[in-house]
Formats: sequence, C-alpha cells, structure tokens
Amino acid sequence: MWFHKVADFRQAETHLLYKKNPGKSIRSQHRQVIEGLIDEGKEIVRRIHAGGGLIKPANGFSLQDIQSLIEELQNTHLQWNGGLSKNRKEEILKDIFDAAQSRI
Repeated sequence: MWFHKVADFRQAETHLLYKKNPGKSIRSQHRQVIEGLIDEGKEIVRRIHAGGGLIKPANGFSLQDIQSLIEELQNTHLQWNGGLSKNRKEEILKDIFDAAQSRI
C-alpha cells in the first residue's frame, strides 16, 4: 500500500511541481505529504525490524527496496525544501575553509 501511495505522490509531484511553477501553498503541501510518506516508510522499517527483520517473499519487495525509496524521498525533500539552515551552512563552510587554510 505504501508503495502505491508513493507512486501516486510521484505522479502528482510531476504534474504540480515539475511541469508548473509551484506556489507557496503547493510547495507547503508537497513538504507535508513527503514528510508523511518518509515517516510512514520509517515506521514500516521499524516494524520489520521489531518482527525479526523478515519480509515474506510473496510481498514482492525487500527491506532494501523500502529503505532505498525512503532515501529517494529524503533526497527529493532536500531538493525542494533544503536541508540546512543558514547558520549550519555558514558553520560547515567555516570548518572547510579553516581546515584548508591550516594545511597551507
């Protein structure tokens, strides 16, 4: 069922975000839906681990399939919403450039 939700989400996403210039409301809804799908996927993984890590082969998917799709959704979330605050970006750049200067 979760895979079907993600497939439906991807179709809507293509239509609303990639083929048009999305407004703030659409982007906000996209963020909420993708975060919900990520949380739901993580809950499925948690339940699989709690149940001994076994998935019936008849389901047609593996734990790796679920984890890969979660990662893909997280990447899309970062693409549209960013993942780092301005302060965190500045902190990382400072660390990188300070480290580079200390090697000179």
